[in-house]
Amino acid sequence: MVTSINNWWSAFDIYRYKNLVYLRTLKCASTYYSKFFSEQGWQYNTADTIDWDNDQVFSFIMDPYKRRLKGLTEFIVGNNKQELLSQDRLFWGGVLYLDMHSIPYFTCYGERVNDIDWIPLDIVLDNKDSRIVTEELLSKMLFDRYQLQYTFPAKKEHTSSLEKIKIYKYLEEIIGHGNYAMHLGLTRDIELYHQVVTRTCTWKLLTGSWDQDISWKRKI
Repeated sequence: MVTSINNWWSAFDIYRYKNLVYLRTLKCASTYYSKFFSEQGWQYNTADTIDWDNDQVFSFIMDPYKRRLKGLTEFIVGNNKQELLSQDRLFWGGVLYLDMHSIPYFTCYGERVNDIDWIPLDIVLDNKDSRIVTEELLSKMLFDRYQLQYTFPAKKEHTSSLEKIKIYKYLEEIIGHGNYAMHLGLTRDIELYHQVVTRTCTWKLLTGSWDQDISWKRKI
């Protein structure tokens, strides 16, 4: 149990290879990548063991509005709270989060978001789907620098249930991006996400490849 802000980081999981650290951000393909890195022999630990001066920490990011909907859906299904779906648009429009699955990036990590190398999960470039783009980013931004050669599964093993898909679409239809209070609550997450996406696309346009000697947050 987290009892103070000083040990808050112990609530988050990491997987480590030397000083390369994957920080597990919930509802950002965390089940898939946790399993993947574990199978590659990366060491599991908690985030309070990160050496922010020497470790290279990376995580995945998606559109904050999508992640919020995914997180709310996870809470409803995981806790059998389907009765909440009877609440109206006014109620849901102001619900920022219900549990750890929907807490905003900045609420989780504070200013440390600026020390994390974020890899977007939901952008499409050169007619490649988002999964391929993400894997190219992982390889060129991080793995190649550590001389790691991994083969990703052809298809993600972890997929949403039909119930989750149905609830997600229902919430998306009735609340969308929420109300003014929701926009305020997610402002910094939205700015961060667009920074990441813009930087990623700029790399591709200017260089024709993902090759960089260091990740984008460390060297602009």
